[in-house]
Amino acid sequence: MLAKYWKKIGLFILIFACLWNITSKFVKRMSFNDSLKSTIKSKTEEILNKDNNEDDEEENSQTTNNNYNKQQENVRENNQNYYQNNNGNNQNQQNYQENQ
Repeated sequence: MLAKYWKKIGLFILIFACLWNITSKFVKRMSFNDSLKSTIKSKTEEILNKDNNEDDEEENSQTTNNNYNKQQENVRENNQNYYQNNNGNNQNQQNYQENQ
C-alpha cells in the first residue's frame, strides 16, 4: 500500500510542514508597534553616533592642520638656517681661495 500512495503521502507531509511553518511565524511574529519602536530606537542611536563621530573628525582635522602648520614652520626655519650656513660656507671658501 505504501508503494502505491507514497507520492500522495509525501505531498501531504510537505503541505503540512509548510502550513506549520507559516502558522508558527504568525504566532511568533512581533507586533507592528514593537517593530516600529525598535526601528526608531536603532535609527536614533545611529544618528547620534554619526554626529559624535563628525565632531571627533572635526577635532582631529583641526589637530592635523595645527600639526601641519607647525611642520611647515619648522621646514621654513630649517631652510633659512641651511641657506645661512651655506652662504657663510661659500663666503669662507671665496675668502680662502682669494687668500691663496
